[in-house]
Amino acid sequence: MCTVSFYKTQHQVIITSNRDESAFRPNSTVPKSELAFGKRLFFPKDPQAGGTWIVANEKGDAFVLLNGAEFNGAAKSYCGRSRGIVLLELASSNHINAAWHQIDLLDVAPFTIVVYAKNELIQLRWDGENKEHQTLSSGTPMIWSSSTLYAPKIIKDRRSWFNQFIREKHQQLDANDLMDFHTNTFTADKENGLIIDRNGKMLTKSVTQWILHNGGFSIRHIDLVEQTTTILTEKLC
Repeated sequence: MCTVSFYKTQHQVIITSNRDESAFRPNSTVPKSELAFGKRLFFPKDPQAGGTWIVANEKGDAFVLLNGAEFNGAAKSYCGRSRGIVLLELASSNHINAAWHQIDLLDVAPFTIVVYAKNELIQLRWDGENKEHQTLSSGTPMIWSSSTLYAPKIIKDRRSWFNQFIREKHQQLDANDLMDFHTNTFTADKENGLIIDRNGKMLTKSVTQWILHNGGFSIRHIDLVEQTTTILTEKLC
């Protein structure tokens, strides 16, 4: 939920997410099908709060969460719903724009949600007071980093790393290339590389990748703590 990239090829759309989390928080479950808000959704579950940071619905739409909005505001205590539950609620909606307009975010901590639905790339942000909806170019590779964990300069640096990685390939990337970026970029920098370990207290616990392709989608989940890989594949309705 703390580093997310988006990349679209001629035949696939690829979203990859690194989950940076407290070492003391329980590990997530592997991705599987569950009913949430009356809809069949596909996601790894956070057993502590019951939500998730990445989810797909039966239509193949993908929703990915990052903690924090554009900037990390002043420290404040929030006691509202889990952001991961909000993500599931939005993923279960029939009309994303209407759901975003209507959803109650009172006392929910700030977040950014990246959505790919109906061939559109959308960014939704909540800063604790205001909602923002922005349609982005789906033809442009993008990367986001959580403002709660990474300073503005580091976020800018990470964007440069991503753009440099794309340039150096001299070819269209595939899902394996993106996974390589998310697991091997500046690994020696345990504070701000793509895989972090901040004194054993804050870790990159997993990397999850959603791939939309002709006729269906797949979710590849690498648990870095248990050192296991799970792949879930679904056909589109």
